[in-house]
Amino acid sequence: MLTYSINSKWYEKFAAFYLAFASILQTYGYGGFLNFSRLCSFVLIFVVICVCMKKATFSKVPTSLSAYFYWLFLVSVLSCTSLADAIPLGQIEKYLLIVAIFSFVNYNKFLPIYKFVSYVSIAYLYIQLIVFHLSGVHITGIIGFLPLDLADVISVEDFYDLHTRENARVSSFFSEPALFVQYVIPLFIIELFNASKFKDWIKVIIVFISILATESGNSLFLLLLVGVSYVVYILRYKSVIWRILLPIAIIGLFIGGQEYLKTDSAERLLERQDELSNDIEYTSGFLRIFRGYYVYEEFTPIEKVIGVNNLTILDERIKTCKAAFTFKENDYYANTFQKFLLNTGAIGVVFFLIIMFGLMRNNTPAGRTIAFVYFGSSFIAASYLAPIMFLYLYIAYMEKKSLNRMQ
Repeated sequence: MLTYSINSKWYEKFAAFYLAFASILQTYGYGGFLNFSRLCSFVLIFVVICVCMKKATFSKVPTSLSAYFYWLFLVSVLSCTSLADAIPLGQIEKYLLIVAIFSFVNYNKFLPIYKFVSYVSIAYLYIQLIVFHLSGVHITGIIGFLPLDLADVISVEDFYDLHTRENARVSSFFSEPALFVQYVIPLFIIELFNASKFKDWIKVIIVFISILATESGNSLFLLLLVGVSYVVYILRYKSVIWRILLPIAIIGLFIGGQEYLKTDSAERLLERQDELSNDIEYTSGFLRIFRGYYVYEEFTPIEKVIGVNNLTILDERIKTCKAAFTFKENDYYANTFQKFLLNTGAIGVVFFLIIMFGLMRNNTPAGRTIAFVYFGSSFIAASYLAPIMFLYLYIAYMEKKSLNRMQ
């Protein structure tokens, strides 16, 4: 770990608010540098630069995460086609943001903010569900008077239609249900592994139902990962009474699951699972899980080892891959694991594994599960160097640090 020190300043609160709100703010802005989430990140990066100029230093940046970025910078130089490509300004920006988050955010101050945002979002999601069931009308959580930054992926009209049409899925204040699920899963894990009183279990149930209510294709998979981790936790750390109650709870969940499968919500959710096919076609499942590997297949042997952090070369590989017809203009979508693989090759994947397994070792049960779930989600969701990735890594790392402090 890179160990440094810095005085407590106003930007600690700003950084905590940024980490808690960035996943919502990224929906808004005027594109590029004027994305609202990105504008907030520039404030933190500016502070980092100012602190550097004063020859002060930072703290808490995990060594493995820093090492990955150094490799990413090197790959940019190795795969550049022009002098401008050799300077990866976007990745440098992300690294400075990570430095700011790990150095400025106070975990004890951040956690209440994160929980507040999560529970307000969950409450609004329940309001969306109630209004729909009473009136048949879907109300959106998107703030209408703010400009939408949709990165030309979808028109504003289509975006609002996606949120208000008859078969729309609820997502609270988030741009899509999957993002809501990814955001509140760490809260679910924290509440679950720290539940001891009746009111704690009520919170767990409230969050659990909200996740299922989104009908997101990610929700069942991520909840399954949490469930596996929690069963292991009970078998390793809980008393005999818990181990006796475990089979009863599993049977109860199975019966409850059978009843849930009879609902319209479950039917729609299972329809989305049917899209999980490796057949080369323009479906959500293929794009999210399989498409990136067809691009990697076109890499040269050396590119497969070190990666390609250059859009010009990547465009050439996309045009020759079997799934080329599924790519739109300026479409570089790939899940998180595939991004590590494409941008930084097999070596980058090794760094990613070191980061993730490092977070799973010697961590609290909640911190270990958050890292485990993020690793699992990396194969089905896109969050590479995005606010949601920083959220998971930060919480998992701080949970690990809190355990080491207690030992």
